[in-house]
Amino acid sequence: MSSKLVVVGDSYCMNYVEMRNRTHLVNREPYILYHPTLNAPTEFEWKYTKEYPIWPEIVAKKYNMNLINLSESGAGNYSIFSMALDAIVKEKPDKLIVAWSGWDRFEFEAEEIKMKNRIINNSEVIETNFTLRPKNNTRTAWIRYHPQPWGNENNEKNNTNSLQDIESVGGFKMVAGVNMFMRLVYSLQETCKSLNIDLKMYQSVRPFATVKDNKEAVKLVLRDLFLDKIDDKIFKGFPTLNYIGGSCFSDIIYTNNRIHNISQYDGHPNKTGHEKIAEYVAS
Repeated sequence: MSSKLVVVGDSYCMNYVEMRNRTHLVNREPYILYHPTLNAPTEFEWKYTKEYPIWPEIVAKKYNMNLINLSESGAGNYSIFSMALDAIVKEKPDKLIVAWSGWDRFEFEAEEIKMKNRIINNSEVIETNFTLRPKNNTRTAWIRYHPQPWGNENNEKNNTNSLQDIESVGGFKMVAGVNMFMRLVYSLQETCKSLNIDLKMYQSVRPFATVKDNKEAVKLVLRDLFLDKIDDKIFKGFPTLNYIGGSCFSDIIYTNNRIHNISQYDGHPNKTGHEKIAEYVAS
């Protein structure tokens, strides 16, 4: 086993269970999810969960390749693209798998970022100052802005609400997210073609948070400049939206009773969910 498989994506592609066990049981931070019925961020209980093989590990084993997994929870498409491009130069992978994240995530890059972490736990606000520094899988730190309902809690938590000033003047409109996504996909596709790198791309979560927004995004995708430039043999499930024949990992693992998800409210894949995604990726 000497060939390299590099995987870059978001929390659907990394050891989410290990992160949750550490965050909520070791560090005792509250487990906050968006509750659709209450229409508000809600604190849930996280119980210890035994770790299991995640889909990049299953796929690497099937291909008999050395895995380098650069995926990061909360990653948006600009940082995913950046980490993939860095890995092409640094790691010289034989195969590259990229799982794109939500198109409504916007990111800004810096050498390091000083932030104030604000967590509301049982109506008590817990504030800590911290500095975001580059992790092992990236050259820089990333400040992330998620403008959707369950993202607002993340913005409050990480003191990024100042970016709402940019949102108020139209800086984070849907068209910006669609344009960015299509440009990044085409750029990575053509880069890998020119370097003879075996690239496979997928969509991780649904592009936008609500059914209404995803249906609205269809109109933009269908008239996008790069629509007929994306190779669906490289990007399986493109154009990702099921209303126009696309698919994403969330579609692959979806069932009415959520048997492939962590829970009813946490859509991340559980053990069988990762197995289903691995089967989809490796087929």
